[in-house]
Amino acid sequence: SMLTPSKKRSREGSSTELASTPQPGTSSAESAYTASTPQKLAAPQHDEEAADLGLDEECLKRARRKGLEVSLVSLARRSEIKALHLSSSELLEAIRKSGGFVNAAKNNLLTERQKTSQGMPAV
Repeated sequence: SMLTPSKKRSREGSSTELASTPQPGTSSAESAYTASTPQKLAAPQHDEEAADLGLDEECLKRARRKGLEVSLVSLARRSEIKALHLSSSELLEAIRKSGGFVNAAKNNLLTERQKTSQGMPAV
């Protein structure tokens, strides 16, 4: 008696709705970007940009192996992060700690920087 036809129909209706809405956690911009740009085309311009951002090749290779390269470049691109003049390895470490989440890494770096600069006299 639990599965009356009307209940079953409404159940199916809701499950198809769920399927069509994008899952939380994948930002639509990200999936659109990866879907529309084949990786081969993106690479050369990507490397150039990474070099512009002052990321060293070794860190980029390590990030690429861990699948964090895009996150690393996104983090390095942020104006707040550029202002900190951090090394590539510091940025990579932050991305690694945050599990690849750019905003989390950025916030961690900014709060760490605030902590260290509080104890020091302003120059």
